[in-house]
Amino acid sequence: MPTCLNCGAQNSDGSTFCANASCGAYLGWQQAPPPEIEARPPGPKVAAQRQEARRIALSAVMRPGALAVTPGAAVGCEIAVRNSGTVVDQFTVAVVGPASAWATVTPSSLSLFPGAEGTVHVTLQPPRSSATPPGPMSLRITATSREDPTIRAVEEGLLTVSAFSEIAVAELVPQTSQGHRRTEHGLTIANNGNLPLKAELSASDPESQLEFELRPPALNIAPGDVAPARVRLRARKRMWMGSPQTHPFNVRVQPEGQPPIARVGAMRQTALLPSGIVPIALGGIALLAVAVPLWIFASRTLGLNSTPTAATSPTAPVAHSSASASASASASASASASVSPSLSTAPTTAATPSLAAQFAGNWVNDDSSTPGITKLIITNQSDVLTVHGYGKCSPSDCDWHTRNTTYTGSPVVVLFDFGNGLTHQLTMSFPDSNAQLSVDDDSSSSGVHTYKFHRTSVIKVYPGVVNRIPQSP
Repeated sequence: MPTCLNCGAQNSDGSTFCANASCGAYLGWQQAPPPEIEARPPGPKVAAQRQEARRIALSAVMRPGALAVTPGAAVGCEIAVRNSGTVVDQFTVAVVGPASAWATVTPSSLSLFPGAEGTVHVTLQPPRSSATPPGPMSLRITATSREDPTIRAVEEGLLTVSAFSEIAVAELVPQTSQGHRRTEHGLTIANNGNLPLKAELSASDPESQLEFELRPPALNIAPGDVAPARVRLRARKRMWMGSPQTHPFNVRVQPEGQPPIARVGAMRQTALLPSGIVPIALGGIALLAVAVPLWIFASRTLGLNSTPTAATSPTAPVAHSSASASASASASASASASVSPSLSTAPTTAATPSLAAQFAGNWVNDDSSTPGITKLIITNQSDVLTVHGYGKCSPSDCDWHTRNTTYTGSPVVVLFDFGNGLTHQLTMSFPDSNAQLSVDDDSSSSGVHTYKFHRTSVIKVYPGVVNRIPQSP
């Protein structure tokens, strides 16, 4: 029973080729010389004959030679492999080059007798991704001999990948903004196709109550890239008083050669003057209407009582009885006594409270988990307000330090400028009552945000004295 020296398989007597299908070696060349006969190297002529008899060769043909495919779809071809050698051989078929990642070969190898031919099927399926380049590319397929890996057949074809466009537009952030007159929204646009994307932006509102500024108005986005855009709104009319009004609007993204994509948003416009300011203003006018005449009357009375008269002059003739003079002197003394304490304590009496004092206090954000402004400490000296701000940081809040502003009426605006283009402009007002402070934060980095604060203590400032009166939360 002869043994194959190539793979070690046992073969039946009289076998010409190895029965192992993966080997198939010719057994006649593998028989060792008898032990009693000394093996001698063959002569040059015998070696040449054996080399000619053991010839390894193959050929491969691709059908069809040109393919076209759309990313996400599949296309296939066949590779016919022929054993042109004189030994049984196994041939491995593979796709090389850029298309190898998309290829599947079935089966991946063929075992062929001399002169036999086999076929493998190659499937190509490029992914629907922006990383898949469009256009023609070379398709190389190789068939390699197992007996001699240096011998291979290379078949080249053409694969054309189609281009496709795909755009993704995120929702507006925020979808609804709030402010007195100006707000801002963000929009993100992604190019998921394998071609450069050109798109134009436009915006409109059905009530024609808003003006729009789009930055940028047009975009050029490379495959796989994401581009941000800003939509700035401005109300055409100021709203001095009244309930908030909501203005809906549409942002339209128009890709070149594709249908438009729309996103819906809204601006909630709030009044510049809080609703509780009107009763306060009317009360102030009524108070002035009463206080001014009293002040004029008191001024005239003080002037008359402080001027010497003929009745009190020591050189003037006596025109009245002693009782009348005594009564007159008593009345004069009483008037002088009632006025004198007021005149003597005027420099140390608290000044008339300014309307700016209504903003004084420790104000804490209603939202304890806010990522923005956490606390405001506001004091006043007459009409000058000092605002000490704190922003959300970890592990403790960031100290914005203090900024001063002059009270000229509600709302009050104060600017925190941190340099390098980073600013926070705060617009403070009382929408309903003095118990809740509304702050619109116009940030150069994140747009407009509105916060609600409640007062934890009142700070009253008098000339030279600062008093803090705690209040229940």
